[in-house]
Amino acid sequence: MDAMKVIGANAALDYRKPMPTRLRNQFDVVFDTHGGLTLSEGRALVRSGGLILDINPLPAQMLPLILSRRRRFMMAKTG
Repeated sequence: MDAMKVIGANAALDYRKPMPTRLRNQFDVVFDTHGGLTLSEGRALVRSGGLILDINPLPAQMLPLILSRRRRFMMAKTG
Protein backbone atom coordinates (compact mmCIF):
# COMPACT_ATOMS: atom_id res chain seq x y z
CA MET A 1 0.00 0.00 0.00
CA ASP A 2 2.93 2.35 0.57
CA ALA A 3 3.83 2.10 -3.12
CA MET A 4 0.46 3.64 -4.02
CA LYS A 5 1.16 6.67 -1.86
CA VAL A 6 4.57 7.10 -3.49
CA ILE A 7 2.88 7.55 -6.88
CA GLY A 8 0.45 10.10 -5.45
CA ALA A 9 -2.63 8.06 -4.57
CA ASN A 10 -4.60 9.45 -1.62
CA ALA A 11 -5.91 6.02 -0.67
CA ALA A 12 -5.51 2.38 -1.64
CA LEU A 13 -7.97 -0.35 -0.74
CA ASP A 14 -7.13 -3.94 0.09
CA TYR A 15 -9.43 -6.11 -2.04
CA ARG A 16 -9.39 -8.79 0.65
CA LYS A 17 -11.16 -6.49 3.13
CA PRO A 18 -14.74 -5.16 3.11
CA MET A 19 -15.34 -1.85 1.35
CA PRO A 20 -15.33 1.00 3.93
CA THR A 21 -18.61 2.95 3.80
CA ARG A 22 -16.86 6.19 4.78
CA LEU A 23 -15.33 6.30 1.28
CA ARG A 24 -18.62 6.73 -0.59
CA ASN A 25 -18.47 9.41 -3.30
CA GLN A 26 -14.90 10.38 -2.39
CA PHE A 27 -12.94 9.73 -5.60
CA ASP A 28 -12.67 11.17 -9.10
CA VAL A 29 -11.12 7.93 -10.41
CA VAL A 30 -11.28 4.36 -9.13
CA PHE A 31 -8.64 2.10 -10.70
CA ASP A 32 -9.43 -1.59 -10.16
CA THR A 33 -6.23 -3.51 -10.76
CA HIS A 34 -7.49 -6.78 -9.31
CA GLY A 35 -10.80 -7.11 -11.15
CA GLY A 36 -12.74 -7.89 -7.99
CA LEU A 37 -14.63 -4.61 -7.70
CA THR A 38 -18.29 -4.88 -8.64
CA LEU A 39 -19.85 -2.14 -10.72
CA SER A 40 -22.08 -1.10 -7.81
CA GLU A 41 -19.04 -0.88 -5.49
CA GLY A 42 -17.21 1.24 -8.03
CA ARG A 43 -20.20 3.55 -8.49
CA ALA A 44 -20.47 3.96 -4.73
CA LEU A 45 -16.85 5.14 -4.53
CA VAL A 46 -16.72 7.70 -7.37
CA ARG A 47 -18.13 11.19 -7.32
CA SER A 48 -20.70 12.22 -9.90
CA GLY A 49 -18.99 12.18 -13.28
CA GLY A 50 -16.10 10.07 -11.94
CA LEU A 51 -14.38 7.22 -13.75
CA ILE A 52 -14.06 3.54 -12.91
CA LEU A 53 -11.13 1.90 -14.67
CA ASP A 54 -10.98 -1.90 -14.57
CA ILE A 55 -7.91 -3.47 -16.14
CA ASN A 56 -9.14 -7.03 -15.64
CA PRO A 57 -12.93 -7.17 -16.10
CA LEU A 58 -14.77 -10.45 -15.96
CA PRO A 59 -16.47 -11.50 -19.23
CA ALA A 60 -19.88 -11.07 -17.57
CA GLN A 61 -18.95 -7.44 -16.79
CA MET A 62 -17.81 -6.66 -20.34
CA LEU A 63 -21.05 -7.24 -22.28
CA PRO A 64 -23.17 -4.68 -20.36
CA LEU A 65 -20.34 -2.15 -20.78
CA ILE A 66 -20.15 -2.73 -24.53
CA LEU A 67 -23.93 -2.35 -24.93
CA SER A 68 -24.35 0.62 -22.58
CA ARG A 69 -24.95 4.13 -23.87
CA ARG A 70 -23.88 5.67 -20.54
CA ARG A 71 -20.57 3.83 -20.15
CA ARG A 72 -17.56 3.47 -22.40
CA PHE A 73 -15.70 0.27 -23.04
CA MET A 74 -12.10 0.70 -24.13
CA MET A 75 -9.43 -1.85 -24.94
CA ALA A 76 -5.74 -1.19 -25.28
CA LYS A 77 -2.86 -3.28 -26.49
CA THR A 78 0.50 -3.00 -24.80
CA GLY A 79 3.91 -3.87 -26.09
